Amino acid sequence: MSKTVSPLLHEDRLSALDLIRGVAVLGVLLANIPHFCGPEIPRHKMPYADQNVAAITQLVVDNKFITMLAILFGAGLGIQYFKAKQMARPFAVSYLWRQFLLYLIGLTHIALLWFGDILATYAIISVIVVVVVLLGPAFEKGFIFLGLSWCYFLVAVGLMITVLLGPEFWDKFSNEKQLEMPPGNTPVSLISGEQRFDQRFQAYFTPENSIRIYRHGTFLDQAGHRLLFHLISVCFALPFVLIAYLGACFLIGVQLVRLSVFEAHTRPGWVYSDFVTMGLYIGVPLQVLAVVLGWLDPRSRWSAFAHVVAVLPMALLYLVLLTKWNESSFLPRLQARFRAVGRMALTNYLVQSLVSVWFFNNWGLGFYGHTGLLGGLVVVVSVWVLELLWSPLWLSVFHMGPVEWFWRSVASFKPMPVFAKREMNV
Repeated sequence: MSKTVSPLLHEDRLSALDLIRGVAVLGVLLANIPHFCGPEIPRHKMPYADQNVAAITQLVVDNKFITMLAILFGAGLGIQYFKAKQMARPFAVSYLWRQFLLYLIGLTHIALLWFGDILATYAIISVIVVVVVLLGPAFEKGFIFLGLSWCYFLVAVGLMITVLLGPEFWDKFSNEKQLEMPPGNTPVSLISGEQRFDQRFQAYFTPENSIRIYRHGTFLDQAGHRLLFHLISVCFALPFVLIAYLGACFLIGVQLVRLSVFEAHTRPGWVYSDFVTMGLYIGVPLQVLAVVLGWLDPRSRWSAFAHVVAVLPMALLYLVLLTKWNESSFLPRLQARFRAVGRMALTNYLVQSLVSVWFFNNWGLGFYGHTGLLGGLVVVVSVWVLELLWSPLWLSVFHMGPVEWFWRSVASFKPMPVFAKREMNV
């Protein structure tokens, strides 16, 4: 969802980035749909069909596409930085202004639609990444190494603690008496209620209360729930994990731009072979192992460890395979549609949330907690078809997506071009 310093004509854009971004933003919806369609449920308690959907999603999608988007975000940052440097223009202040606006868009997205927003998180992390990029390539590589090492270290320590404590320790939590919810359909509130605060606090985060909030709650109930989860993420996940991991992914994107990986004639020969090797021999086997271990033992922490280690190699595998597809003549019309989705990635990302929330929440059709993952998959495919159809049609008339147009216009203090200079061939 990264953008260049000034609007570029379609023919001047790196088409590989557009295609990869289009695939990634569609894939993110499949990863998010379990949270849109209902509260989190342990896999072994799902219907068998939903267990299969969850396993396939974990194998192919979970965390891979969010990692790809982070790499692409960093690549966009790199393109803007190198262009500004080449033209002897200031970079940091204008870039950070755009990221501040993106943070406001993300915060609005959280309050109105979706607690799992990535825009606000990316905007926060970009502040740190800009500083590292300005310090130079050596600092970029150092941050990548330290950031990834820190993440894998935390996961390994967590695994070690889990193994040392043994399953009996964790069984005490899973076998605790179920919290008693107040009668009726009114959501539990943290602010007021007949129960003590500690009881309300525990009940607030239960799946039962999530169902009450999104089936029967008011807009303020839902907005408060989403903003609270964002606050928890900012206070805990962001400083301890997300800055290290996503910051490293951003900087991998910058490094890939430095290496001209997205341009066929200048790409180093080792990139494709090394990324494919890592993906096929490290990422895929570990991810298959993670799925199998999770299926055999839902409490397995080894499954989580294998999954975390597998994500980045698989994301890099996807990235180079999609880059190769972009350079081929295979299914050119489908390529063009994915590029159109990628050019409107910010708009399409928000449209996904809007359609999903309308389908599942009580102000729309109200299917929250009713469809399961299999029903959610139908929504995903429907949104994919919608965005693959409407994106090229929109760009045949307009210069960019509506949210992109608004964002860039505010960022540059002047309205951007509205209409497309030529039609796309799809």
